[in-house]
Amino acid sequence: MKTRRIFFFLLIFLAGSAAADEATTYFVQGNKAYEAGDFAGAIASYEKIIDLKKENWQLYFNLGNAYFRSNDIGKAVLNYERALKLAPENEDVQFNLEMALLQTTDRIPTPPKEAWLLALEKLFYVPSFSLLLYLSLVLYATFLLVWALRYLFPLITGLPFYRFLLTTVFIAFILSGSIFSLRWYDQVTKKYGVIVQPAVKVTSSPTAEATEIFVLHAGTKFQIQEETANWLRIRLRDGKTGWISAETAGRI
Repeated sequence: MKTRRIFFFLLIFLAGSAAADEATTYFVQGNKAYEAGDFAGAIASYEKIIDLKKENWQLYFNLGNAYFRSNDIGKAVLNYERALKLAPENEDVQFNLEMALLQTTDRIPTPPKEAWLLALEKLFYVPSFSLLLYLSLVLYATFLLVWALRYLFPLITGLPFYRFLLTTVFIAFILSGSIFSLRWYDQVTKKYGVIVQPAVKVTSSPTAEATEIFVLHAGTKFQIQEETANWLRIRLRDGKTGWISAETAGRI
């Protein structure tokens, strides 16, 4: 497992209020407890910060490490996933999540896909949010600059190169902006969770007396399709669906 000592990364994030000062104190206490091998104490301190509504990827990363060292794989995966959602390009988070997933029981296969669909998904998902955002801003600024040149140098509007450049930059901006918007919409509208209990029964309906369909184990990720006060209707990546008790899982 990769770990890092993060004692002061949250100081700016947590500054400005009494609650922030309290959260900073808990964060330092949690790190000290982790360094001393008191993983339960570290978890307790980190969870108090979450209760204060103060959070960022470093907090969830440290919390995931503490749960992993406590052999609670379900909550380790959950918190690594939360950290990854906030810092999708972070290699430490990716690595530790992969190590935690190796300890899980369920091996849910990904349905085979056509080559063109895989290529499209790579184009859609591989670029990071920050890259897409900066690229879109740069292309937008470039388009405005190129467009403004026609007022400074009216004669260039008739040049084929100018028209080609203006059209190319505009199309590139629309493409990058559309991918960024779709990625943002996908992240906002789709909800995911992780099983945190050792074994959970998935049933055909949201009642305790419903028929058991299959069983999931700690660390398994799923998409939330529907939810009630006490139940979640989930979907796995292989297409299986069913209901689980809401208290058996954590939301990413």
